Amino acid sequence: AEGKVKPIVEKVNFADMNEIIDEMKAGKITGRKVFDFTTL
Repeated sequence: AEGKVKPIVEKVNFADMNEIIDEMKAGKITGRKVFDFTTL
């Protein structure tokens, strides 16, 4: 494990769920989106 691979992770607000789902359906997401439930 040399640390050469860096994952792409973005934390997003739970309120933006519909927008994120639209991006996912359109194939516009690279990496991972993680919903932040503390924004509820």
